[in-house]
Amino acid sequence: MRFPFVLVFAVCCLAALASLCPAAGLAAGAAKQGGGVIAARRATVPVVVDGRLDEAEWGLAVWSGQLVDIVDGTPGWLGSRCVLLWDDEALYASFRLEELDLRATLTEHDAPIYQDNDVELFIAGPDAYYELELNALGTVYDVLWLWEDVYGPGAVNAPWPDLDRAVNTMRIDGVAGHIHPRGWRTGFIAWNLPGLRTAVQTSGTLNESSDEDQGWTVEIAIPWVGLERLVLGMAR
Repeated sequence: MRFPFVLVFAVCCLAALASLCPAAGLAAGAAKQGGGVIAARRATVPVVVDGRLDEAEWGLAVWSGQLVDIVDGTPGWLGSRCVLLWDDEALYASFRLEELDLRATLTEHDAPIYQDNDVELFIAGPDAYYELELNALGTVYDVLWLWEDVYGPGAVNAPWPDLDRAVNTMRIDGVAGHIHPRGWRTGFIAWNLPGLRTAVQTSGTLNESSDEDQGWTVEIAIPWVGLERLVLGMAR
């Protein structure tokens, strides 16, 4: 299936990226089809979002290759892969992640999850994009971003009058020293994607360095209706 969005998967490992901005990470590398494109298979039975990834649907889906560094394309240090499914109700994304020392500390929704080791999913429309992050505790950080060149002269909150740019937002023009050619964007932190479902399973002992862990899995369900703002009501 071809979606009217661009999706980017990421894994942020603070131990490996300590010298970079926390939002720097690992983007999805070449999938089996090549070119960094993952074919999303249609799910034929309901997907249970429990983080276990033990349904036959995930075994039949096309997983990505090893995730690679978002800047130079070198493979990640540990095994990290991602996959997509879809049905009429939602887009489903999952991760399998190797991690030898499982760590996560943040428990409050919309806490700066990128300060922990985390997974990150970005879904981009023409003038806005959605950012979702989870740590190994299953804590969610999600932000709706709007490129500021969408706002016309004198427009305060267009194209979304219900979202106040002055309340619980952030503005950035780049990440990790990389300035985006499109310029500034506003992030609506208080906005939460309607109907989002997530689950995490860990294999090992969290926050215990005396042993060696195996890693963790993440399962995400994003209802199509929750992505309407990415394609509807845009100024151009």
